[in-house]
Amino acid sequence: MISSSSVRTWGCLATLCLVTACGESSFSCSDDEQCARDGGVGFCELDGYCSFPDDECNSGRRYGGSAPAGVAGTCVTTMGGSGVTGVPTGPSSAGGTDSTSGGATTAETLEEGSTGATSQAEDASSSDGAAESSTGPAAEPNVVFVSSKAVALGPGMVERADDLCVELAAEAGLSGTYVAWLTSSSIAAVSRIQGARGWVRTDGAVFVDTVSDLAMGFVYHPPLLDESGQVVRDVRVVTGTNADGSAAKTCSDWSVFDQVGEEYAFGRPGATWPHWTQWGEGDCAEPDAAAHVYCFGVDHEAAPSVTSVPGRRAFVSVSTKDGDGGLASFDAICEQESVAAGLRGSFKAFVATDDDPPIARFDAFGEPWVNMLGVPLVSVASDLLALEHIDVPPNVSATGVPVPGFFWTGSRSPSLSGSQNFCNGWTGAGFGLHYPTSGTTDWLDYSVTQCGNQHHVLCFEE
Repeated sequence: MISSSSVRTWGCLATLCLVTACGESSFSCSDDEQCARDGGVGFCELDGYCSFPDDECNSGRRYGGSAPAGVAGTCVTTMGGSGVTGVPTGPSSAGGTDSTSGGATTAETLEEGSTGATSQAEDASSSDGAAESSTGPAAEPNVVFVSSKAVALGPGMVERADDLCVELAAEAGLSGTYVAWLTSSSIAAVSRIQGARGWVRTDGAVFVDTVSDLAMGFVYHPPLLDESGQVVRDVRVVTGTNADGSAAKTCSDWSVFDQVGEEYAFGRPGATWPHWTQWGEGDCAEPDAAAHVYCFGVDHEAAPSVTSVPGRRAFVSVSTKDGDGGLASFDAICEQESVAAGLRGSFKAFVATDDDPPIARFDAFGEPWVNMLGVPLVSVASDLLALEHIDVPPNVSATGVPVPGFFWTGSRSPSLSGSQNFCNGWTGAGFGLHYPTSGTTDWLDYSVTQCGNQHHVLCFEE
């Protein structure tokens, strides 16, 4: 619950005033001028209700008292005008649509360049300013974890993986039924967890809400903990499953392990969508081949409660460009996409130059940066000065759509300049460093690519 003292609006200075004391009757607007009052700025949102500036909201706007009950006093979503309120927050509610207004969520599409109204809640903050993921007393979540032990590849491995998940969960004191995230010819991994909803890691951090969210990329935290809470960030996790939950390579349905060329899909638990389940392909013919598995609890159907944390926003551009055009061309993309999404504030590209590291373009001692699902990349902004890994990736667009691919960095660390591999001063010559949008491990330190290739831009609020 945001306190009334934290709400900044024109005409009414508190949420209580917005909802009850201003004495306004509900009406529909058709332009911004109808929403201006006392010489201040007002906005007519897409749903026909007035909003006013408020820095506590990710969108920079909060609905006024003229909006209907249940909408008045709440934050506007980043696209403006869907009126989503309350928790559980995130890309979907029951049935995959906005339970307040009936509008569609950002889970409608994964295509780069697509748009849609976001349904992330922006009107709640944790009491201590840190990212909080919690459930109500009657809403018990399922648990997801990475097995601490590997499963030998071979016939019957799906059944053996299920047994391992149950065994490890019991040893760790985790109650319930567990199945492995594995695809076979008889059933896809995504179908093995159908009927359940709401998964958290063993530390309580929310992984994902619904099965459809999982397939479409709305993953909050990487699933990098084992059953006892130990970090297993870089192990190979066998999945046989694509990012959308469909069948990938499976060693010919987990039956062929002696032929060169037979492969299986695996994921990396230190990443979110799509790489958590589809990172690369392993050789089925490797001697004594074995891999860890993801274990999903399947007993509960409770939507997790995800609190959106206020902070400076970070997003990945939907558009891509080559390594030419200088800093101005990167910054222009950040400005264009933030404005188009209705975000207030100034955004610049998080890239290195010959003289300065990426973090030097920003205040490293201000508010932490949060992705467009409202989850902080790191708990304290200055952690980016000397970090090895980040907590969650900024792999969501300004409109709340997951963005697969890579973004330009020019540096192997937020605090290192681009003395090389930044496309010769971003003039398009040579090679430049890039990093996967879903990654959290060794942040920015991935690989080089030709500067004529097209990649996304990472945008940070100043």
